[in-house]
Amino acid sequence: MTSIRAVLRKTRLANDKYPITLRVTKNRRSKYFKTPYNAFEIEWNSKIGEFNKKSSNYIQNNRLLNTIKNRAYKIITDLEIENEYYTLEDFEQKFRVNANPISQNIFTFGEEIISEMKMSGRMGNARVYYDTLNSILITDRNPKNWV
Repeated sequence: MTSIRAVLRKTRLANDKYPITLRVTKNRRSKYFKTPYNAFEIEWNSKIGEFNKKSSNYIQNNRLLNTIKNRAYKIITDLEIENEYYTLEDFEQKFRVNANPISQNIFTFGEEIISEMKMSGRMGNARVYYDTLNSILITDRNPKNWV
């Protein structure tokens, strides 16, 4: 039996917030996966593993967390179909590869990150990622810029 839960880690960051991670537990072993979120303790409902109303954009943030959880549940379902004795390392490999699709292309991965940022209302960060990918794309296509 595998369980998935979004949790607030107890390691305080430099901005006094705590990272929100996805905890995947199988056979009493847990592995944590980073999400794009950090929060203060008063902004987090630890009983249900979601942002509460004290957090700005809590609805969009919870939607993105649910998207991340749903992707993890789909991977677990696929692993259980393929091999009932999978490990957390198998899950991690699929979860990370799934985040960077089959082509394992940085641009595809970047576009996924940009869409997740837009969904969560983080337009400034989405713009930075967009500009960075665009800069890499332009440099990549012009061999004179390769140094």
